[in-house]
Amino acid sequence: MARWGVIAFIACCVTFALAVFFSRPVDAQASTWGAIYSTFAPVVAVVTPTSATGNSTVTGSVSTNTVVPSATGGTGTYNYLWAYVSGDSAITINSSISTLAQWSGHVNGAIPTRAAVWSLTATDTSGNMGSTTLNVSVNYNNPH
Repeated sequence: MARWGVIAFIACCVTFALAVFFSRPVDAQASTWGAIYSTFAPVVAVVTPTSATGNSTVTGSVSTNTVVPSATGGTGTYNYLWAYVSGDSAITINSSISTLAQWSGHVNGAIPTRAAVWSLTATDTSGNMGSTTLNVSVNYNNPH
């Protein structure tokens, strides 16, 4: 009785494999199958410039240079989301969904440097995502 179960299982697997093999298009470039797979390139998130830094010779709040997110691949337009990853949580962003991101932090003689890592996630209209990280720092450069 167990042999018939094994034989039936093998026959089912072979039938499935043949059905999948013979249902695939011969010319993937001209087929719907090929069009579906060639449309969905992975989303790659990019930040320009590759770091955000702010320097001041006066104590107080220091802002960084502006960072512009972008993305390639995927489909349609992109939404961007910035998120704190690690480091000094006192560095804050102007907006977590900003397309012109800028950070700020309070520095002084006791805390001359603050540094953190933030991530950018780009999501396309199909829900595909890509991420990258950015090093952020604000510095107090004592002129004396």
